[in-house]
Amino acid sequence: MVTVNVPAPEPYAVHKLIVASRRQNDDNGVLKREKDVQQASHLFEAMGATRRHSDLALAYCEAWERGQSWRDAIGRGLSFMRPDRRLQLMCVLAEGMAEIGEDAVHYGVQTDHDGVGEVSTPAPKSRR
Repeated sequence: MVTVNVPAPEPYAVHKLIVASRRQNDDNGVLKREKDVQQASHLFEAMGATRRHSDLALAYCEAWERGQSWRDAIGRGLSFMRPDRRLQLMCVLAEGMAEIGEDAVHYGVQTDHDGVGEVSTPAPKSRR
């Protein structure tokens, strides 16, 4: 018997965005960043398809609350996503945040089509 540890998909997807934001701009770093973003994107899509909005929102909120450097890394990672995928994620996050009673705007989640799922970083405030 072989024991395998598999990370929870929700925080792992957020982690992949953060890792993508920190990759170097050399050829190897760009390829790894694209892979990180693609993996995150697939996980986000799966979370939406399996109706795990609130689980994903909890992981996202936890990472967001870790400070400005984490918020910046999340925003930068999201900027590497295709606009349609980013908007899809923002909609899933907004729904999940509504389910858990959080304000999506506080966490930088925008779902309007003009911003195409952009992430804004409002001034931090303490969580409820």
